[in-house]
Amino acid sequence: MGRHYHSFLMGRPIPGPDGAGRFCPLGRETGLEEVVWRDGWLWLAAGGTVPRAEVPSPVEVEPAPPVPSVHGSWATLPGDFQWLRTPQPERIFRCEPDALVLIGRESIGSWFEQALVARRQEHLTYAAEAVVAFEPETYQQAAGLVTYYNRFKLHGLWLSYENGGPALVVASCPGDWPDGRLTYPAEPVPVRPGPVEMRVEVDGASQRFLWRQGGEWRQIGPVLDASVISDEGGRGEHGSFTGAFVGMFAMDLTGQRREARFARFGYWPGA
Repeated sequence: MGRHYHSFLMGRPIPGPDGAGRFCPLGRETGLEEVVWRDGWLWLAAGGTVPRAEVPSPVEVEPAPPVPSVHGSWATLPGDFQWLRTPQPERIFRCEPDALVLIGRESIGSWFEQALVARRQEHLTYAAEAVVAFEPETYQQAAGLVTYYNRFKLHGLWLSYENGGPALVVASCPGDWPDGRLTYPAEPVPVRPGPVEMRVEVDGASQRFLWRQGGEWRQIGPVLDASVISDEGGRGEHGSFTGAFVGMFAMDLTGQRREARFARFGYWPGA
């Protein structure tokens, strides 16, 4: 009686920057295909044994418009954020009325105590912004915005200390397995003491970072390969299927636990 559907795991691949390859930055998603009963077994209604790449909606509905997610009040951590799980999250972050405070811990490549609080990338095109106040005293201290899959696949813009003062640094690990080495595709940009606004814009397989301290947004560094922040990006183990994240990060390799205050974080689909 009626119509029947079967769920399955799927990915929505995009081509790389050169138009080649198939990369899934959104991780594994759920698909539905109509099925029919035949000889006591379920068969795809469309025929064959493989779900179709594009399936018409079985119900004519108007999709809900994408909704931005902007957080400027931090009484509690919003439910769309995740972190490297620990029974002592207070060692990584704390919520205050006017800021999410990240406590500088281990490096962005650590598998242990890492101060990274991030949300999933849910759209192939989006923008995210963060406002960070941080006072580094050495290049071993940094805090800022990061697009992240794992220690081998990430791009970051963070406030650190270079050439005698605070500066913005673009760092990248574009799939360097097994070493996880960071590269720096732009020269550090000196900034004034005080909060810095950071922005990342992702459009399919490309992304760029921007910043400002009042005035207009300014791009920093080149356009980066966003396809590497995906299930298929890079090589080796831990390829996994979690999908990409975007979020806030702080590290302090001196062990002084220098804190970074994030007053605002926003995510805009399709921006």
